[in-house]
Amino acid sequence: MRHYKRCMQFLWSLHPSRNITAMFPFKSLFLFVSLTFIYKNDCTLLPNGKYLTRYTMPTLYQLPADSYLIINNDSFIQYGKGIDSTKGRVRWLYGCQFKLDILPKPAVDSNVVYPYGESFIELNKGNLDTINFRVTYRRALNLTVYKGEFIKQK
Repeated sequence: MRHYKRCMQFLWSLHPSRNITAMFPFKSLFLFVSLTFIYKNDCTLLPNGKYLTRYTMPTLYQLPADSYLIINNDSFIQYGKGIDSTKGRVRWLYGCQFKLDILPKPAVDSNVVYPYGESFIELNKGNLDTINFRVTYRRALNLTVYKGEFIKQK
């Protein structure tokens, strides 16, 4: 009975008429979860199809080899010369930004720290059947890992 009374006192203390700031974490969590389920991708730059992925900007890293990317709704297949074929899910983040999630997920070393967050692909308008993109990080948008283009294949 004592625990019930303490629980009720705690819940009453969270009531908006008592303490508005105490409800803030719960309201923001509810809003975030609600918006996550409501959000629908509206980017039309990368419709279903087969694309040649060509990297154009040299960086400190070695440029990846050209590869092919097949997008079918929210799934993808990527393959190329000297590259293992990968399959997975296209996860749209915001606007024309997305991440290619490889399935099944590869084993990750728990000691590795990613200070800039996960990398993702940001689409920019191109010309005709060419879509420009860059690969950047969630926490460091000013850094560009690679630039390239998706060329629509017939």
